[in-house]
Amino acid sequence: MNMTNRIKILDKVTANQIAAGEVIEAPNSVVKELVENSIDAGGTRIEIRVEKGGLDLITVHDNGIGMSKEDLMLAFERHATSKISAACDLAILTTLGFRGEALPSIASVACVKVISKTDAALIGWEVKLKDSNIVSIKEKGCNRGTTIEVAELFYNTPARKKYLKSPLTEMAGITDIVSKLALAHPHISFTLINNDKQILKTPGTNKLIDVITSIWGSEMSSNLICIDGAAKQIGVTGYVGKTNYHRPNRKGQLFFVNNRFVKSKLIAHGLDDGYHTLLPINRFPFGILIISIDPELIDVNIHPTKLEVKFLDSEEIQNAIAEIVSGAIQNSFNPGAHCCKQLVNFEDNPKIPDSIIRWYDKNSSADRVKEEHNPTFPAFYQANQEKAEQDAGSGRNDTWSGCQDLFNDSLFDPATVPQKTLDDMNLPRIFRPLGQLTNTYIICEGDDGLYLIDQHAAHERIIYHRLNEGQNNKISSQQLLFPITLELAPSEIDLVVEHILKLKEYGFILEHFGGNTLVIREVPQDLPKGEEKDCFYQLLELFTKESLANPMVFRDKAIILIACKTAIKAGEVLSPAEINFLLTELLNIRNYATCPHGRPTIITFSNEFLAKKFIRA
Repeated sequence: MNMTNRIKILDKVTANQIAAGEVIEAPNSVVKELVENSIDAGGTRIEIRVEKGGLDLITVHDNGIGMSKEDLMLAFERHATSKISAACDLAILTTLGFRGEALPSIASVACVKVISKTDAALIGWEVKLKDSNIVSIKEKGCNRGTTIEVAELFYNTPARKKYLKSPLTEMAGITDIVSKLALAHPHISFTLINNDKQILKTPGTNKLIDVITSIWGSEMSSNLICIDGAAKQIGVTGYVGKTNYHRPNRKGQLFFVNNRFVKSKLIAHGLDDGYHTLLPINRFPFGILIISIDPELIDVNIHPTKLEVKFLDSEEIQNAIAEIVSGAIQNSFNPGAHCCKQLVNFEDNPKIPDSIIRWYDKNSSADRVKEEHNPTFPAFYQANQEKAEQDAGSGRNDTWSGCQDLFNDSLFDPATVPQKTLDDMNLPRIFRPLGQLTNTYIICEGDDGLYLIDQHAAHERIIYHRLNEGQNNKISSQQLLFPITLELAPSEIDLVVEHILKLKEYGFILEHFGGNTLVIREVPQDLPKGEEKDCFYQLLELFTKESLANPMVFRDKAIILIACKTAIKAGEVLSPAEINFLLTELLNIRNYATCPHGRPTIITFSNEFLAKKFIRA
């Protein structure tokens, strides 16, 4: 059997069509490659015109540096590029294109016309190609820059053409690509037109927020937080959503590395970490992050599409992103954002309706609570209450002055209200507590509407903040009057003995009596009666599930657990003084808007919303 001549060198057209299968998948791939070339050419105005979603025609025009006749002749040769000259250049790559495959790949599956002129040339040139071959070249009068027309995409590869989707679907893909390129290059003005209808136009002001507004509208841009920081080896700029602006998926997350759009789980996880304790479970933040990093510390030459990027030190990069995002979010919180800056004055309080006065009547349940209710947060609350009494006696004016008097019945009787009491108190005037709803939500009136505060979520955030701010990061314990005896499984006892000192850090003082018997002598301070066992078992389960390799992550989860168990619960009746304490504490925390699990602590019904519902608007 003759084994010769079985291996053949493919002809130019076939080789280019095979390469096109990796680079050119659909009309949006053509747009991406052409626009990236325009960006690399220094264009500041780029116009993309398509017909029927790019199925019939794609035209990209820029005002970049243009190409000479000689460059035009070489541009459609495989691996011909102006971006690199040797393999070592890949390590310091800053351009979007560099393979020299895009133009020859496009020319192998479509009819192409290029018109280009440089500043130095007196006249431009026009080149037409078909099946990768130049069919004509001639002089052409034009301005500086380049215009490329791509017609009849996949005309010679019917197997590829039949998999193209509808013009509407293909146009959506093009819009997505152009939007991403516009976000990465806000200094460039992009115009996208389909069938003579303008789809997108960005101003080219070099302001990312202007591009965001052009794409998503002003409502989106008003719900964003600016990111601009540096940590470790990277700089991060962009915008992320406020804590009340989140989505059920990651479709609102776009990442760019050195102005190149990439898909990166590492960056996504860094963004998530920046929102730690601020979002509900299974909700994701909106985020547009632009990462600046030394090109030598990344590899973008992983796949022809260049959508993937590999970082030299991935863990450090993820932590740096989280640190920068978290810092920006924390700085965006303003403890007085919902508050008037001046203290409450009596004349600022409207006359309280009789229905509200009855809420504070001495025969009401709220007043009985003063006598009967044992607060869930006794030590912390009472300590501050005692401090308020001492400060009031010494004439000091701080957060706790007048705390007791705020909700006294005399507050609602103008004849008996001492002016000094109201001048001294520090509860923001915009929050005027009205009562409780189903013993779960605190109702407050504000100048701009009605507020509902989830008492459990609010107290949970307060405790979480206090435990994190505690001296030496230690959690105080309280001794049990009657120690709790537990019988545990052998595996659980072994776990307790192994981590008995660590459990002490979280407020549990334990004694092993031998065998499977364990005695709990002290528990975290303010842990309500009846929660001791459940809190201990859940903390023990945390030791089973979570690795101690990252002590900060473990500690945070343990603190969240203790805060949840310690906080007042839904259904608990609160006294007016307790409500005052809760609100004052909450509003003095920067990130008071959510509990540590990410649930909202406060929701607002604006005056406009209420007027609309009552058909008053």
